[in-house]
Amino acid sequence: MWLVLVAAIVAGLLLRRRLLKDELGLLKKVGVRTEAEVTEVGRIGDLMEGVCVTYQFIPEGRTTAESRTEEYSLGLSKLPVVGARYPVLYDPKNPSVSRILLGHEQIAS
Repeated sequence: MWLVLVAAIVAGLLLRRRLLKDELGLLKKVGVRTEAEVTEVGRIGDLMEGVCVTYQFIPEGRTTAESRTEEYSLGLSKLPVVGARYPVLYDPKNPSVSRILLGHEQIAS
């Protein structure tokens, strides 16, 4: 029973990692760069395993902001601050697909 549960968790984590990598690949190809504002930063888990970053940006040609929350491990060299502005890449066909650039991503300008 425990082995099945552990296998399912590992499979889920590997799938999530793959999906995030595919999303970043798409954004490298077709992403539009704009500026986002961090609206919330919070710790994840009882042992503070990571950080949750919520940000907003206005896609080109729109008047309403798009909002997204991303999870990061505590491997970030510097935690973002609420109100700080960072570049963001988003898919112009689907702005809900976006990635805030906190300085650790390998994305060509």
